[in-house]
Amino acid sequence: MLHEFAVEPAALVGWNPIWMALEQFGVHHGRLISRFPKKWTRMVHDLLNKHMTAPEVQVKKHELIERLNSLKSRLISTGRQYDPNESWVANAEREHKLRPFRGIICAENSAGASHLLTDSSLHDGNERWAVPRELPVARDPRALADSVSLLLEMADHLLFVDPHFRPEQRFTAPLEEFLAAAHRDGRKLSRIEYHVKQVDWWTTYCDDCRKWLPQRIPTGVEVKIVAWAERPGGEKLHPRYILTDIGGVRVEVGLDSGDPGQTTDVSLLDRRLYEERWKDFQPASAAFEYKAEIRITGTLVL
Repeated sequence: MLHEFAVEPAALVGWNPIWMALEQFGVHHGRLISRFPKKWTRMVHDLLNKHMTAPEVQVKKHELIERLNSLKSRLISTGRQYDPNESWVANAEREHKLRPFRGIICAENSAGASHLLTDSSLHDGNERWAVPRELPVARDPRALADSVSLLLEMADHLLFVDPHFRPEQRFTAPLEEFLAAAHRDGRKLSRIEYHVKQVDWWTTYCDDCRKWLPQRIPTGVEVKIVAWAERPGGEKLHPRYILTDIGGVRVEVGLDSGDPGQTTDVSLLDRRLYEERWKDFQPASAAFEYKAEIRITGTLVL
């Protein structure tokens, strides 16, 4: 559903169709640009300055640099190795063998390999370029986390939305997997929240959360649980989401695990719908009425 593409810096020297294709990247498109190597943005920037020196191309060069700077939310780092003594393509091919990219976008494909994509390959008729935006996913904690792992690894703000969340195994086991993926390589997030529907037995609910949740949350990580109520004549608090500061997904059945053989549809949210749902679960929400919150700090050692 979310797929990592490597893009050769040299393929972006000068205006060409690949720049247009980069507009089709981002969480809501299901395509992410690999920060490969870590200095990928700097490499592209330096090549533009090196090769676009003629006075008549300066306006276009500055336009491309602005486009490059706007790609930040579409980039992902996945810890791949890079040897500066080898060409970019040789590095990409080696990493592809170890952990495949969805595709490698490059200036040339003299080998005719299906995973090497040139500007003429970037269309929905190419199975490497065309990506599914929704999938059936097993209702298994690890499978659920794997289906959104790239999103979790990119997020800084992370909001889980499941009105029926309870501090029970079927919910806490997936939560543990989600949070482990989000904190891979020791990274820290600025905000983690779980949004639920208020229950009449809120005091008991809070006591159960304080008892059972810390051992499912990484040590020192704080998760805020926020309770909401429906407004008369307003939205129904029912759909389940994972929302981040860069995009989100809808999880049809819920953020809990199920019986063996069961699946749930996981779908990327379109940009406009994502923005609406993101607003629904902010402090000034017009969709729902804020009721209460508690904060839980984790004790789980990853």
